Amino acid sequence: MTQPYDPARDLEAMLSPREAAAFLSSTVRTLEAWRNRGEGPPYYRPSANRVRYKRRDLIEYLEQSRVTPRAAA
Repeated sequence: MTQPYDPARDLEAMLSPREAAAFLSSTVRTLEAWRNRGEGPPYYRPSANRVRYKRRDLIEYLEQSRVTPRAAA
């Protein structure tokens, strides 16, 4: 039996800045500032006034910032 489509599990889903900010526990303004500075996760600009983020890219961005603590000496 095929499971119903779940956009929350679709790694290729394109998210709006609002959705991406929620996913990253950030704000739309922070994402905008990162884009203006050339920082943050990769994004797509399908038209002059639209920005989209791929869920897979957001996950990879988070993984890059992962910190593994060392054991205390």
